Amino acid sequence: MAINLTGIALRDVRIKYKDDVTGADVNAYLDSLRATFDKTDVDKSQYHLSNVTANGLNVYTRLYEGLPTPPSPASKPGDTLDLALGKWQINHAKWDIRVETADFKTQGSAEKLAMESDYFYLEGEKIGIKSLNLTNADVAAILTKPTQKPSATAPATTSVATSPGWQAKVTNVHFANNRIRYDDETAPGRNRDWITVILTYEIWVLMAVSWFIRI
Repeated sequence: MAINLTGIALRDVRIKYKDDVTGADVNAYLDSLRATFDKTDVDKSQYHLSNVTANGLNVYTRLYEGLPTPPSPASKPGDTLDLALGKWQINHAKWDIRVETADFKTQGSAEKLAMESDYFYLEGEKIGIKSLNLTNADVAAILTKPTQKPSATAPATTSVATSPGWQAKVTNVHFANNRIRYDDETAPGRNRDWITVILTYEIWVLMAVSWFIRI
């Protein structure tokens, strides 16, 4: 049966998700969301977003060490989902994200975060962003003290081929009136070491600048 979806509208959305296998605890609230699609085909797993507008996003996320699981069988190469992200604009967002496996957390708020995507490959772990716009934001990035003590001796391991991880390419960036703070709680001899950057002017990257970020 063919299913065609052209748009969705949601209000007063609350999302709770907890998964001890992957190590994720997510609690989110969204005042409203409107989205339109260029193309959808459920049979072909094809979902092409055109425009997404979200208002009043509040997210708390905790990522932690998941339960050990047996290795999954090898899958066929290539994306099983045909995804396109389109244009996104998030207004009045707040977040508190803690990544215990990386000893890192970030907290903050933003009046406006807008993004226009170029491509998105889930299986290939690649995303291209044409433009990124951040306005009137207050962002804190903190390296936290290690939650686990390192083991005295590391067990012998065999060489296993791994993927390089996600790659992101950003072309144009626009920042206006943002406050960015950084703290390293692991730095010796310092209780608090804040580096504050106040961007009170607009920054436009007019030429195509490629940023490759490996996660």
